[in-house]
Amino acid sequence: MRTRPLTVVVAGGDLSASALAQTILSEWPAGAQRGLAPAPMDLEVLLEDPAAAAQDGPGGGLWLVALDGTEPPRVLWQLVDAIERRHAAALVLLPELHDHHRAIQQGGVLVQRRDADPRLLAAMLFALQQRQQTVDQLGRELEIAQASHGGLRGEIDRMHEELALAARVQAEFLPKQMPEVKGLDFAVLFRPAQYVSGDFYSVELVDESKVAFFIADAVGHGVPAALLTMVIARAICPREWGPGGWRTLEPTEVLSRLNRVLCEHQHGTNRFATAIYGIIDAATGMVTLAGAGHPPPLLVGEGITRKIETDGPLLGVFEDAVFEQVTFELHDGRRLLLYTDGFEVAFPNPDAQGRRLKIPTTNYLGRLLRVGEDGPGYDLAERMDALAAALDEQAGSLHQPDDVTALAIASRIPAMGVKSVAA
Repeated sequence: MRTRPLTVVVAGGDLSASALAQTILSEWPAGAQRGLAPAPMDLEVLLEDPAAAAQDGPGGGLWLVALDGTEPPRVLWQLVDAIERRHAAALVLLPELHDHHRAIQQGGVLVQRRDADPRLLAAMLFALQQRQQTVDQLGRELEIAQASHGGLRGEIDRMHEELALAARVQAEFLPKQMPEVKGLDFAVLFRPAQYVSGDFYSVELVDESKVAFFIADAVGHGVPAALLTMVIARAICPREWGPGGWRTLEPTEVLSRLNRVLCEHQHGTNRFATAIYGIIDAATGMVTLAGAGHPPPLLVGEGITRKIETDGPLLGVFEDAVFEQVTFELHDGRRLLLYTDGFEVAFPNPDAQGRRLKIPTTNYLGRLLRVGEDGPGYDLAERMDALAAALDEQAGSLHQPDDVTALAIASRIPAMGVKSVAA
């Protein structure tokens, strides 16, 4: 059996303390595995550098302290501090016990008279030993937990850094600023649910008068959905070079080509996306767009609200899918609002709690319509900022359940009187 030390702290080289320690150990409870051997420590050494003694002293976790009673109170408190620093247990023996002596009994420290029955002292020391074994075990487990926590923390920090880098990479595929086009204003709200988003949008000039706009929502959110948006961003092609020069592609062609790319990149992952792609001619105000299973855009203004319904399946499902397109006029006083389905859970009912916060509602429609409704001094950017503020006020907005994106186009183009048609 391994012999463990019993640190015997004595004042002034008190030889009787070591003899007392042996007497106490001889009265150890019958049948108990003692395994203790006295290891002396001078009190003066302890008081000269209590911190060092607490960390590097010869004792294990059990101390027997024999004092002569002449020590000032500060010495007792220094002693208690050294014991606590080491998370040890100690039985302090004094010639006489007074009320201020009992005040030091805390944690693993007990106080008793030196002339007490050795059997009583042995029982007290034995109880401290049993308590200390548990404390030592907890200390070892704490060290292991702290080491594991440090490794886990490092891994979490690494993941945060990688996700932050992924967010910056994704941001490189998004428009840095909206194009400046006479007669048109653009505004966007882009809110990932996590570091990266499964939503994607773009607005770019195709030629001198035409602007292509696009919004997509990859199924799911987080990293898998964000990776799909990278494929989508690289696959979108608004025009192509031919014998006659550059040709602007119709929305139905753009979505068909994008759909084929996504089907080719499935590889059994079952990753799909919804989208709206459109072209607006800033010279005439005519808009042509096609949809792929996406929530219908809203045409708002002049006292009317109309959903622009499109017929087309999800992207990445059927390689030969057909995406029909519609044409309508976006003239002065009208606004076109495109959005992702994250808005369905962005504005829960006022009394919703817990899981009910994630139940889809139609409350978002009123919020979106306010972006497009007429009013004195109408400013599209201010309306979109108001929508963002309303989103921040919602319950659960710090941990929104889905990515949220809204793209608004406001027209100042004079009406041409062209009727909307379906192609």
